[in-house]
Amino acid sequence: MTVRLLEGRVILRGRPDLVLGRPPQLPIDLKTGDPRPEHAEDGRFYALVMALMFRRPPVRVATAYLDSLELAPEEVEPRMLQRAADRVVDAVAAAAELERGREPALTPGRYCAWCPRSQSCPVALVPAGVD
Repeated sequence: MTVRLLEGRVILRGRPDLVLGRPPQLPIDLKTGDPRPEHAEDGRFYALVMALMFRRPPVRVATAYLDSLELAPEEVEPRMLQRAADRVVDAVAAAAELERGREPALTPGRYCAWCPRSQSCPVALVPAGVD
């Protein structure tokens, strides 16, 4: 799913693992491992992109956890779409600042374990478990 905004200067793109139904659809994101709060943000982003694409949001979004067979559905409400839009605006603002030359602020976290730069990153050298 792709939506171009501001004459193509901002592109929102997402690919849920599964989409059921016709518009409004039910995007489902499949996850392995333990549930994390940021997983729900993926579904909220998909809802925002679908709302922009189809001119109406899906009724709900869901995250399905393959290891535990849990399903975490969430009703799509205006405040959810606003939150997703606010996150997009924040990301665009941060990207614009970096484009203007601001140095990135590196923050250690659990994602350091998957980062290809972790071996040379000074912040990734912080002891494990620091979030």
